[in-house]
Amino acid sequence: MFEGKKFFNFPKPIGLIKRAIEMGTTNDDIILDFFSGSGTTAHAVAQLNAEDGGNRRWICVQLPELTDEKSEAYKAGYHTIADIARERIRRAGAKIRADQADRLASRNAPLDLGFRAYRVGDSNFKQWNELVSDPEEIRQQALANLDPLEEGTTDDDLLIELLLKRGISPLAKIEQYDSFCFIPPEKLVICLAYSMTEELFTAILATKPSSIIILDRAFGDDINLKVNLLLQAERQGVEVEVV
Repeated sequence: MFEGKKFFNFPKPIGLIKRAIEMGTTNDDIILDFFSGSGTTAHAVAQLNAEDGGNRRWICVQLPELTDEKSEAYKAGYHTIADIARERIRRAGAKIRADQADRLASRNAPLDLGFRAYRVGDSNFKQWNELVSDPEEIRQQALANLDPLEEGTTDDDLLIELLLKRGISPLAKIEQYDSFCFIPPEKLVICLAYSMTEELFTAILATKPSSIIILDRAFGDDINLKVNLLLQAERQGVEVEVV
Protein backbone atom coordinates (compact mmCIF):
# COMPACT_ATOMS: atom_id res chain seq x y z
CA MET A 1 0.00 0.00 0.00
CA PHE A 2 2.99 2.30 0.60
CA GLU A 3 5.15 1.09 -2.30
CA GLY A 4 7.34 -1.26 -0.31
CA LYS A 5 7.91 1.07 2.65
CA LYS A 6 7.50 -0.55 6.07
CA PHE A 7 5.94 1.89 8.54
CA PHE A 8 4.66 -0.75 11.01
CA ASN A 9 6.52 -3.80 12.30
CA PHE A 10 3.43 -5.94 12.89
CA PRO A 11 0.36 -4.59 11.03
CA LYS A 12 -2.83 -6.64 11.41
CA PRO A 13 -3.40 -8.99 8.41
CA ILE A 14 -6.23 -7.77 6.18
CA GLY A 15 -7.40 -11.34 5.55
CA LEU A 16 -7.77 -12.07 9.26
CA ILE A 17 -9.81 -8.93 9.89
CA LYS A 18 -11.99 -9.59 6.84
CA ARG A 19 -12.74 -13.09 8.11
CA ALA A 20 -13.65 -11.77 11.56
CA ILE A 21 -15.99 -9.21 9.97
CA GLU A 22 -17.59 -11.91 7.79
CA MET A 23 -18.25 -14.10 10.83
CA GLY A 24 -19.52 -11.38 13.15
CA THR A 25 -21.46 -8.86 11.05
CA THR A 26 -24.19 -8.48 8.48
CA ASN A 27 -23.81 -6.51 5.25
CA ASP A 28 -25.14 -3.25 6.74
CA ASP A 29 -23.44 -3.25 10.15
CA ILE A 30 -21.10 -0.62 11.59
CA ILE A 31 -17.68 -1.92 12.66
CA LEU A 32 -15.94 -0.06 15.50
CA ASP A 33 -12.18 -0.27 16.07
CA PHE A 34 -10.96 1.64 19.15
CA PHE A 35 -7.28 0.86 18.43
CA SER A 36 -7.19 1.34 14.68
CA GLY A 37 -3.44 1.75 14.24
CA SER A 38 -2.63 1.95 10.53
CA GLY A 39 -6.29 1.56 9.49
CA THR A 40 -6.38 -2.17 8.73
CA THR A 41 -10.03 -2.47 9.82
CA ALA A 42 -11.15 0.34 7.49
CA HIS A 43 -9.17 -1.27 4.66
CA ALA A 44 -10.68 -4.69 5.36
CA VAL A 45 -14.25 -3.35 5.49
CA ALA A 46 -13.82 -1.58 2.15
CA GLN A 47 -12.27 -4.67 0.57
CA LEU A 48 -15.00 -6.98 1.84
CA ASN A 49 -17.77 -4.61 0.73
CA ALA A 50 -16.27 -4.56 -2.75
CA GLU A 51 -16.12 -8.36 -2.86
CA ASP A 52 -19.55 -9.31 -1.49
CA GLY A 53 -21.68 -6.25 -2.32
CA GLY A 54 -22.03 -5.17 1.32
CA ASN A 55 -22.55 -1.67 2.66
CA ARG A 56 -20.81 -1.98 6.00
CA ARG A 57 -19.48 1.18 7.59
CA TRP A 58 -16.60 1.63 9.97
CA ILE A 59 -15.55 3.91 12.80
CA CYS A 60 -11.85 3.91 13.60
CA VAL A 61 -10.43 5.63 16.68
CA GLN A 62 -6.74 6.36 17.10
CA LEU A 63 -4.85 8.65 19.46
CA PRO A 64 -2.54 11.11 17.65
CA GLU A 65 0.46 9.07 18.75
CA LEU A 66 3.67 10.57 17.36
CA THR A 67 5.92 8.57 15.07
CA ASP A 68 9.64 8.44 15.79
CA GLU A 69 11.44 11.32 14.11
CA LYS A 70 14.03 8.85 12.83
CA SER A 71 11.43 6.51 11.34
CA GLU A 72 10.62 6.11 7.65
CA ALA A 73 7.06 7.18 8.36
CA TYR A 74 8.14 10.48 9.89
CA LYS A 75 10.58 11.15 7.05
CA ALA A 76 7.74 10.54 4.58
CA GLY A 77 5.63 13.23 6.27
CA TYR A 78 3.48 11.05 8.53
CA HIS A 79 4.05 12.56 11.95
CA THR A 80 1.34 10.58 13.75
CA ILE A 81 -0.06 7.07 13.43
CA ALA A 82 -3.39 8.65 12.48
CA ASP A 83 -1.65 10.36 9.53
CA ILE A 84 -0.52 6.95 8.28
CA ALA A 85 -4.04 5.53 8.66
CA ARG A 86 -5.68 8.35 6.72
CA GLU A 87 -3.26 7.98 3.83
CA ARG A 88 -3.61 4.21 3.82
CA ILE A 89 -7.40 4.45 3.62
CA ARG A 90 -7.15 6.87 0.69
CA ARG A 91 -4.76 4.58 -1.17
CA ALA A 92 -6.81 1.47 -0.38
CA GLY A 93 -9.91 3.13 -1.81
CA ALA A 94 -8.08 4.13 -5.00
CA LYS A 95 -6.71 0.60 -5.44
CA ILE A 96 -10.11 -1.01 -4.90
CA ARG A 97 -11.65 1.31 -7.51
CA ALA A 98 -8.94 0.37 -10.01
CA ASP A 99 -8.73 -3.38 -9.31
CA GLN A 100 -12.44 -4.08 -8.96
CA ALA A 101 -13.97 -1.61 -11.39
CA ASP A 102 -16.16 -4.24 -13.11
CA ARG A 103 -17.52 -5.61 -9.84
CA LEU A 104 -18.20 -2.12 -8.50
CA ALA A 105 -20.05 -1.19 -11.69
CA SER A 106 -22.47 -4.10 -11.20
CA ARG A 107 -23.54 -3.04 -7.70
CA ASN A 108 -27.10 -1.85 -7.12
CA ALA A 109 -25.81 1.11 -5.11
CA PRO A 110 -22.37 2.74 -5.52
CA LEU A 111 -19.77 1.70 -2.97
CA ASP A 112 -18.84 4.62 -0.72
CA LEU A 113 -15.07 4.52 -0.28
CA GLY A 114 -14.79 8.00 1.20
CA PHE A 115 -14.37 8.91 4.85
CA ARG A 116 -14.46 11.83 7.23
CA ALA A 117 -11.76 12.46 9.83
CA TYR A 118 -12.50 14.20 13.13
CA ARG A 119 -10.16 15.45 15.82
CA VAL A 120 -11.03 16.33 19.41
CA GLY A 121 -10.63 20.09 19.78
CA ASP A 122 -11.81 23.14 21.63
CA SER A 123 -15.27 24.63 21.17
CA ASN A 124 -15.89 27.00 18.27
CA PHE A 125 -17.75 29.26 20.70
CA LYS A 126 -15.87 31.76 22.84
CA GLN A 127 -15.84 30.80 26.49
CA TRP A 128 -16.94 33.34 29.14
CA ASN A 129 -14.39 33.77 31.91
CA GLU A 130 -16.47 33.73 35.09
CA LEU A 131 -13.44 34.64 37.22
CA VAL A 132 -13.30 38.16 35.79
CA SER A 133 -14.67 40.67 38.32
CA ASP A 134 -13.25 44.02 37.26
CA PRO A 135 -16.06 46.07 35.58
CA GLU A 136 -13.83 47.21 32.73
CA GLU A 137 -12.61 43.67 32.06
CA ILE A 138 -16.20 42.44 32.07
CA ARG A 139 -17.14 45.17 29.58
CA GLN A 140 -14.22 44.25 27.31
CA GLN A 141 -15.12 40.58 27.48
CA ALA A 142 -18.75 41.36 26.65
CA LEU A 143 -17.68 43.41 23.62
CA ALA A 144 -15.37 40.61 22.47
CA ASN A 145 -18.26 38.15 22.74
CA LEU A 146 -20.66 40.14 20.58
CA ASP A 147 -19.53 37.69 17.94
CA PRO A 148 -19.57 34.45 19.94
CA LEU A 149 -17.58 32.42 17.41
CA GLU A 150 -13.85 31.91 17.55
CA GLU A 151 -11.85 33.38 14.70
CA GLY A 152 -11.33 30.91 11.88
CA THR A 153 -14.43 28.84 12.60
CA THR A 154 -15.73 27.17 9.44
CA ASP A 155 -19.33 26.21 8.68
CA ASP A 156 -18.39 22.52 8.81
CA ASP A 157 -16.75 22.94 12.23
CA LEU A 158 -19.81 24.71 13.58
CA LEU A 159 -22.29 22.26 12.07
CA ILE A 160 -20.52 19.26 13.60
CA GLU A 161 -20.30 20.90 17.04
CA LEU A 162 -23.99 21.83 17.03
CA LEU A 163 -24.93 18.28 16.04
CA LEU A 164 -22.74 16.73 18.74
CA LYS A 165 -24.07 19.08 21.43
CA ARG A 166 -27.55 17.87 20.59
CA GLY A 167 -26.48 14.24 20.71
CA ILE A 168 -26.84 13.81 16.94
CA SER A 169 -24.32 11.74 15.01
CA PRO A 170 -22.28 13.62 12.38
CA LEU A 171 -23.21 10.71 10.11
CA ALA A 172 -26.92 11.58 10.32
CA LYS A 173 -28.70 12.17 7.03
CA ILE A 174 -28.51 15.87 6.15
CA GLU A 175 -30.43 17.63 3.38
CA GLN A 176 -28.44 20.63 2.17
CA TYR A 177 -30.31 23.71 0.99
CA ASP A 178 -28.76 26.96 -0.26
CA SER A 179 -28.50 28.61 3.15
CA PHE A 180 -29.38 25.94 5.71
CA CYS A 181 -29.29 22.24 6.54
CA PHE A 182 -32.26 20.03 7.43
CA ILE A 183 -31.76 16.86 9.47
CA PRO A 184 -34.95 14.84 8.72
CA PRO A 185 -34.70 12.25 11.55
CA GLU A 186 -34.53 15.07 14.10
CA LYS A 187 -36.79 17.53 12.24
CA LEU A 188 -34.05 20.04 12.91
CA VAL A 189 -32.87 22.97 10.78
CA ILE A 190 -29.42 24.47 11.31
CA CYS A 191 -29.01 27.79 9.55
CA LEU A 192 -25.48 29.19 9.42
CA ALA A 193 -26.28 32.08 7.07
CA TYR A 194 -24.74 35.41 8.00
CA SER A 195 -27.88 37.31 6.97
CA MET A 196 -31.46 36.36 7.84
CA THR A 197 -34.42 37.52 5.78
CA GLU A 198 -38.17 36.87 5.89
CA GLU A 199 -37.87 34.96 2.61
CA LEU A 200 -35.17 32.67 3.99
CA PHE A 201 -37.13 32.08 7.20
CA THR A 202 -40.22 31.19 5.17
CA ALA A 203 -38.18 28.64 3.23
CA ILE A 204 -36.91 27.18 6.50
CA LEU A 205 -40.44 26.83 7.92
CA ALA A 206 -41.54 25.16 4.68
CA THR A 207 -39.41 22.12 5.62
CA LYS A 208 -41.74 21.69 8.64
CA PRO A 209 -39.04 21.47 11.31
CA SER A 210 -39.79 21.06 15.01
CA SER A 211 -36.76 23.16 15.95
CA ILE A 212 -34.37 25.64 14.33
CA ILE A 213 -30.87 26.83 15.24
CA ILE A 214 -29.83 30.25 13.91
CA LEU A 215 -26.73 32.37 14.42
CA ASP A 216 -27.51 35.52 16.38
CA ARG A 217 -25.34 37.62 14.09
CA ALA A 218 -27.62 36.70 11.18
CA PHE A 219 -30.08 39.31 12.44
CA GLY A 220 -27.47 42.07 12.60
CA ASP A 221 -28.95 45.04 14.45
CA ASP A 222 -32.50 44.39 13.23
CA ILE A 223 -34.25 43.57 16.52
CA ASN A 224 -37.70 43.93 14.94
CA LEU A 225 -36.91 41.28 12.33
CA LYS A 226 -35.62 38.94 15.03
CA VAL A 227 -38.69 39.34 17.24
CA ASN A 228 -41.14 39.03 14.34
CA LEU A 229 -39.56 35.83 13.03
CA LEU A 230 -39.37 34.25 16.48
CA LEU A 231 -43.05 35.03 17.05
CA GLN A 232 -43.90 33.58 13.66
CA ALA A 233 -42.10 30.34 14.56
CA GLU A 234 -43.80 30.24 17.96
CA ARG A 235 -47.24 30.50 16.34
CA GLN A 236 -46.38 27.43 14.28
CA GLY A 237 -45.10 25.51 17.28
CA VAL A 238 -41.49 25.60 16.15
CA GLU A 239 -38.74 26.03 18.77
CA VAL A 240 -35.98 28.48 17.77
CA GLU A 241 -32.55 28.57 19.41
CA VAL A 242 -30.39 31.59 18.65
CA VAL A 243 -26.67 31.02 19.24
